[in-house]
Amino acid sequence: MRCPNPDCDGDLRPGDRHCPLCGTAVDEAAPVQPAVAPPLVPAATPRVSQQAVPRRAISREGEAYPALRSLSAVLIKTGSALRWVFIGAGVVLLFLHVMRGLNAGGLGTELLLGAAGLGVCAIVGWLLWLALAVHAELLYLLLDVANVFISSQSSHRRQ
Repeated sequence: MRCPNPDCDGDLRPGDRHCPLCGTAVDEAAPVQPAVAPPLVPAATPRVSQQAVPRRAISREGEAYPALRSLSAVLIKTGSALRWVFIGAGVVLLFLHVMRGLNAGGLGTELLLGAAGLGVCAIVGWLLWLALAVHAELLYLLLDVANVFISSQSSHRRQ
């Protein structure tokens, strides 16, 4: 049974004189509304979450998570560009050390310092490129696994 207060609609037990939620007095002479069960959804009706719809629609087009795919491509291009920037900085550093050595008369030491600077810049650039490329490849791997998972889920639903 339900509370007679239209704003409350709380559940009442047999013998209750007041609603346990709002405190409205229950007249025994007044008819109490019976509890209404929520409508049942037929079992044949599939429930699809809002998040599942766009993923399946995108996977049918063959392009799941386009933002992550473009991020992976950007990471690879950025890593390659940064590698060459660091190598270029190392070459400039070598050139500056050679020029300073020619002006000061101690070319040997400055040449070694410039070569060491070039080596450090090249290694740092290569490691940065490697880190970004590995990160991008892991994103590609994640996307491939997601595509396989989505396609296997859709094939199971068809059966």
